[in-house]
Amino acid sequence: MSEQGMNPDQIERVFGSLARIEQKIDGHTVWMAAHVAEDKLMAADITALKVASGRQKGFIAAIGTVGGILGALVAAAADFFGSRGSH
Repeated sequence: MSEQGMNPDQIERVFGSLARIEQKIDGHTVWMAAHVAEDKLMAADITALKVASGRQKGFIAAIGTVGGILGALVAAAADFFGSRGSH
């Protein structure tokens, strides 16, 4: 009758392989946790940049609107005073 178990050398190699696999998994877990933390920081930075860009665009649009209104007022005043001076 033959024994179907593993010899001690085979058992040692299997456990050595399992230990290396566990080390790789642990290393990957640490890397993934760091990567997730970096992604959260990057997402926060991107959101802050979007908000700042939106504010800047709004400010520029407001300046353009005020400039347009002032230009229209100056043109209307010039037309008004120009037409009064010709009478």
